[in-house]
Amino acid sequence: MPRRVEAQFRNDWVLTPALRNLFFRWQLMQTPKLSYEHRIHMSRPTDDNATELLRGAAGLYGKLWKGSYTHRGRRRAVAGDTTRLQYAEGLSPVERKLLRSVGFMASHVSGK
Repeated sequence: MPRRVEAQFRNDWVLTPALRNLFFRWQLMQTPKLSYEHRIHMSRPTDDNATELLRGAAGLYGKLWKGSYTHRGRRRAVAGDTTRLQYAEGLSPVERKLLRSVGFMASHVSGK
């Protein structure tokens, strides 16, 4: 039995994964969140601008699971892979801006 307090922490097998988990959660809270620069058209109601963003997000979700991209002359399915989503066919400008924002946020968080 160790008699010192430090040995209890050093010999604990659960402490290291718990500290990594806490650090990862803290890092998520401290990173920049999604930001989207969008020129709001004052002639249109703001509901139209929000609807445009929602359509872009819904379009990305659809392309994530049912979209395709071309690689070396062959069409391949995106099949839920977010790294391939930026190469999907038929992306609108709103969808491209949303993808850039997600990529920026993901680049500031280390992988687990």
